[in-house]
Amino acid sequence: MKNSKITLIIISILLFSSMILAASASDYYNYGNAVFHKGDYKKALTYYSYAAKLNPKNPDYYRAMAACYEKLGNKSMSAKCGNYADSISNEKNGPSEKIKISAFGGFTTVGMSKVNNFIDTSYSRATSLGATGQKQDLGSAFIIGAQGGYNAYPGLYIGPRLELIGVPTAKTAFSGSEFGFPYADESDYSGSIFPVMVGASYYYPVQGQKIILSGDLYLGYGAAGITISGTNSGFGTTNSETLGYSGGAFVADIGVNGSYKLTDAVAAGLTLGYRIANVPQVTANQDYSPAGFAAVKKGDTLKDANNDIMQVDFSGLIISLNGAYSF
Repeated sequence: MKNSKITLIIISILLFSSMILAASASDYYNYGNAVFHKGDYKKALTYYSYAAKLNPKNPDYYRAMAACYEKLGNKSMSAKCGNYADSISNEKNGPSEKIKISAFGGFTTVGMSKVNNFIDTSYSRATSLGATGQKQDLGSAFIIGAQGGYNAYPGLYIGPRLELIGVPTAKTAFSGSEFGFPYADESDYSGSIFPVMVGASYYYPVQGQKIILSGDLYLGYGAAGITISGTNSGFGTTNSETLGYSGGAFVADIGVNGSYKLTDAVAAGLTLGYRIANVPQVTANQDYSPAGFAAVKKGDTLKDANNDIMQVDFSGLIISLNGAYSF
């Protein structure tokens, strides 16, 4: 019986040792971040200590240990760890792992109800007079972007985000005849917005796994544009016009992400989120004189068929793939 207990203890020690050897310094750092934010500073300190033993030239691990000692009330050890971290940084002997850069791309929905109502009304008026044709509304868009973050606190990265949301072209096309003369009209509608934001991402590693969960919130300003192109022919003439409108609005992104660590520095994952980006109005970029329509002056607000200001709403759900690199 006694030998069995001794054997069990030895096996437990060997298993624990193999776990320590299997995990990387970055893994222990992430484990420490997870329990640190739960308030278990003693366990976090243990994990950070393991990380520092495996990679003694990384100042982040000692800064994290300093934060634990600070929470535990040991000011002296906190200062020592902080000073040692600074000395390592000054020597530039190891990676700081303080920066995280991410790139992403995917699909997003857009509101565009006002613009689609305008398209629908124009098309309905034409078909009610006997014209036939087809119509396609604005409904989805592509999104690409990048962000950078500085590790200001264990697990928390603060920095900028840049995005581009492009809405594929919507279209109306119809044709008919009037007084025996054929006519045709084709109009294209497209839009884009370029948000520039600042915010934060918090990364939470799943203990014992290579999976990292994160949440983010970014706020900023988006510069938007709408282009309306039209070609109409009838009575022996053909006219083409392209009208450009621009505006801007407050933009907010909120999202959650699940990623898998490919290496200590590289991770890839999937993001689900929502964007608020309702542009209250857009104005003409220059003077226009569309054939058969009232002249448009630079600065005129885009309005719908009822002469109401047309909001251009880029708000919607986001689904994207992303890759991140830490150094």
